Amino acid sequence: EQIIDDETFDQAEFINKVAACPECPKSACPSPERYMRAYDCEAEHIYAVTLSSELSGSYNSAILGKNLFLEEQPEKKVHVFNSKSASGGQSLIAMKIVEWMSFEEVVSTVEHYIEGQHTFFILENLDTLRKNGRLSKVKALVASALKIKPVMGSTDDGNICQLDQARGMNKALVKMAQNIV
Repeated sequence: EQIIDDETFDQAEFINKVAACPECPKSACPSPERYMRAYDCEAEHIYAVTLSSELSGSYNSAILGKNLFLEEQPEKKVHVFNSKSASGGQSLIAMKIVEWMSFEEVVSTVEHYIEGQHTFFILENLDTLRKNGRLSKVKALVASALKIKPVMGSTDDGNICQLDQARGMNKALVKMAQNIV
C-alpha cells in the first residue's frame, strides 16, 4: 500500500497501520519533479522546509527540483531549508519564515535559527527499531519488559542519537528535561 503525506494524510490511521504491520515500512521522498511542480505557483518568494538531509533524500530532491524550476523561471526566488530536524522542528521553522518580509531576511534569519535548534524526543516503543533490524528481538523484548524508554536527540548535522534512557515515561521525561537544560 502506498500512502502519500498530503492534505488527505490521516496520521492516526497511518500509525495504526505501521503498528499492525509485521515488517518495517519503507519510505520514499518526493521526486525532484514533484518539488518543481510545487514551486510553480503565484508566490513571489517560495520556501521548502525538508526533513533533515541526514535522515531523508528530501532535501537533495528539493534542491534538484529548485534548480530545474529556476532553469525555466530564473526570475523566481526559491530557497530550500534543510531543517536538520523532523516534524515539530519543521513546523517551528515554517512559523519562523512567516515572521519576515524580505526573501534575504527570511533566508538569513531562518538558517541561523536552524543552527541553534535542537530536537529532543522519547521513543514510546521500540517496534520500529526491532522491525528494521537496528535492535535485536531479544534486546527489544528486554527493554519493553523493563519499560526502558530511550531519550533521543538530534546532532548538529541533523542525525539522531540516543542521549539517555530511563525506566518508565515519567523518568524519561525528567531525563529529557535535564538534557534540554
